[in-house]
Amino acid sequence: MKTKLIRDSVHGYIEVPEIIMQKIVDTSIFQRLRQIEQTSMRTLYPSAHHDRFVHSIGVYHLGKKAIDGLINNIKDDEIYTANKDFWQEYGLCFQLACLLHDCGHAPMSHSFEYGYLDCSNLDCCEKQKERLLKSMMQTQDEKSDFAKLIKLDVDSYFDAPKKITPHELVSAILVSEIFKEAIKDVLKAYLSIEVVENKIYEYIAFIERAIIGLQYDTHNESPHSLQDCFKNCLITLLNGNFFDVDKLDYIVRDTVESGANNISIDIPRILNALTLVEIHNFEKETEVAKLELNNSIYFTGCKSILSDRDEHGDNECTLKLSGVHLKGLFQGSLELTGSDDQLITYNEHDEETSSSKNTKRTFDELTKIDAFIRDNGNIVGKFNGSIEMLGAPITGREKIEGILNAQISGKIKGKIIGKLSRTENDNLSYEVGYSKSALGVIEDTLIARNRLYLWIYAHHKVTYTDYIMRNAILLSLIDVADSKKGALEKLQKGKTLLYKMMDIDNMFFNDASANYLLNDNDLLHIMKTSLMKQKINNTLAKEWLSRQHSYAVWKSYVEYNSFFSNLSKRQRKKLWKILFDQNSNVNDEALPSEADNAQYENSILNQYDNNIHYVWIKPTGFKLKEMDSSNIYIVLSDQSVKRYKDVISQEKVTEQYVDDSFFYLYTNKVLTSDEKLNLISFLKSKVKKSD
Repeated sequence: MKTKLIRDSVHGYIEVPEIIMQKIVDTSIFQRLRQIEQTSMRTLYPSAHHDRFVHSIGVYHLGKKAIDGLINNIKDDEIYTANKDFWQEYGLCFQLACLLHDCGHAPMSHSFEYGYLDCSNLDCCEKQKERLLKSMMQTQDEKSDFAKLIKLDVDSYFDAPKKITPHELVSAILVSEIFKEAIKDVLKAYLSIEVVENKIYEYIAFIERAIIGLQYDTHNESPHSLQDCFKNCLITLLNGNFFDVDKLDYIVRDTVESGANNISIDIPRILNALTLVEIHNFEKETEVAKLELNNSIYFTGCKSILSDRDEHGDNECTLKLSGVHLKGLFQGSLELTGSDDQLITYNEHDEETSSSKNTKRTFDELTKIDAFIRDNGNIVGKFNGSIEMLGAPITGREKIEGILNAQISGKIKGKIIGKLSRTENDNLSYEVGYSKSALGVIEDTLIARNRLYLWIYAHHKVTYTDYIMRNAILLSLIDVADSKKGALEKLQKGKTLLYKMMDIDNMFFNDASANYLLNDNDLLHIMKTSLMKQKINNTLAKEWLSRQHSYAVWKSYVEYNSFFSNLSKRQRKKLWKILFDQNSNVNDEALPSEADNAQYENSILNQYDNNIHYVWIKPTGFKLKEMDSSNIYIVLSDQSVKRYKDVISQEKVTEQYVDDSFFYLYTNKVLTSDEKLNLISFLKSKVKKSD
């Protein structure tokens, strides 16, 4: 297969097959991405002039590396040897999903993508849902099992329209309605023509799902195959909650192109460590006998009996327990953390020697214990005995979780993660894991991501520049006849016109439309034309063009936190409310993420100094994540599986830097230090007075 080489400033030379270049990359819709800027950070870092085109090529490159790394680590396992055709077919589809994941991206990074989907308009949501559903089902019989399951999954996707990422939705629709034939031609170059013709609708549906992150429902009651679990693993590699190839590319690319100081990420190491781990789901209470756990992790909400593996030794375990009765011989550390917990130990004559609550005990040798852990407890060491859940029926509160090297007999319900002999009622699935070689990279990757969000994407300059650019363009859309309307009415009118402008058909299917292949430059042209024709006094446009910005009263969360350290989180949230309405009568859900005093005349800020123009904004750039170290699986050399939290020294890997009360306040004049302190004192006094 002939290939083209693309020189990338981040990944070096990227090989792209010539057929993919011809059928997809060199099309007008994909080339449009050259005019869609990757981020809004260029106001802060002028060199960060990279676009969605090169990002898409980079994600495609990392997608190939991820597939190669994953297959290399499972190639000797039955999940690969028995499914070679699947991995070849869907490995190619995954790479195409990576390439096309941003093909429908909105202009100006994420600033205007809401124009694709008006979440408050039920008719709009229903129309887009039907379009996505139709694109996934293709020509399938609507009464077939395949069609019914797609409908259920698409319905669930639209259950919360506000959580939908609109550009992903549009990209998925374009895959089916524009790139279907191109995808078919690419696949035919690698696969049997007959196979492609028979399964193209499944391939297209998978690519769409990967782009929007819509996994297949693999519960027992659904007639999905085990291969759907593999598909879900691939979906998470493009659009997952942790580190997918999309995030990996933009973390590194935004760092390199901006020149910002950040932690270096060893991408090849993390992608070469990819593997799959078995997930054994006991969704109903199931009787098992001498089930070997072999250092697996299990979560269960019912009664069970633990016995040693060879009936002579002791179980080595690290467990967190609640709502259990623990009875047997124990050596190690047992900590009771709840006020209702109780521990009883016995001497060699079986006489009760101690009873304690809320304590930590260490036993240097095997000791007979009887412990009632009603709240929470930790056990680390060797144990030979039984664990029984307290209370019946099962309430869901009872829990055992941890690492165990033992046999288990009795009734269990929940998950066992790791290699395990199958049982009759075991619903087997798979999730992505990492070999131990990735341990040193995982935390670095999360820290690097959060640094970008904390210090760049949500920087006070980036936040304000994005605000004036968005609103300046909205005002540029309205006519002279609307110029006398109020500030809020004008912006609402601009949004209505934006929804019409960003209609999918006009943007991507009607080449006679003025908005065909709409990009960043088109919106900026509209703004400048509006100024030239003086349709409206657009001071925000002038401010954006000249960069004569307002001034942040505080310039970071650290400074904000220092100023308002004596306010509780509840009071900080109340401050946000009374900025809009001094009587604090507004509903939290009705509050937008930004405002200014031209729109909201009831703000308490008018009492302070009504000669100052204020703007207050909650930055959209704050998407900080804590590492869910309980759901990151590490496969060790002996093939045992552990959670990331069980192989690191600290309990919490990344602290939450920012609470959701945080916002920026801007003024149109520079405040002295005393003026800042006086303004902040005024705000705090109003919050406390309203309590």
